[in-house]
Amino acid sequence: MKNLQDYMASSIRENMINNPELQIIKISDSNYEFIGAITESLDPNSQSLFKENEIHLNLSKVSRLTSSGILKFMQLLGQLNSSSNVYYHEVPSFIVLQMGMVKGLVSKKNRIVSFYAPYVNRNTDEQRDVLLKLEDIILEKLPPIKDPETKELLVHDTNEQRFLRFISLMNT
Repeated sequence: MKNLQDYMASSIRENMINNPELQIIKISDSNYEFIGAITESLDPNSQSLFKENEIHLNLSKVSRLTSSGILKFMQLLGQLNSSSNVYYHEVPSFIVLQMGMVKGLVSKKNRIVSFYAPYVNRNTDEQRDVLLKLEDIILEKLPPIKDPETKELLVHDTNEQRFLRFISLMNT
């Protein structure tokens, strides 16, 4: 069964090279994976997929998020059952920034569990997105991260306060 899932996932990725539209794949009862671009083509009526009270969305394979896509995504969230809680996993850094700026993407009911933060190796200027969990953030500060290859300390490559703004929004 695992080989079939791997094959299907690789087929979807190959097809997306020519078709950047968003695909929402149900992984298990309450777990969904978004693959592609969140644009104006997102159907806000996709909420019919999400029937659970606890919904987990893996956003790691979202390639782009447009302003029209944000509006459509907000409409989708607005149509969910009022008792539904949404948990975002592996949120790309460009989406984290949007979630900190757009009211309603994150809240007490729509929470980020894990996300990618941009870090850079000052010696090589190599940027790397590092997967963090919410509990890694202490006093609204990104944790120190060492480059796994060089063992050098990486520095965060963003305005830390602006990047982590989503944390305060999750408490409102």
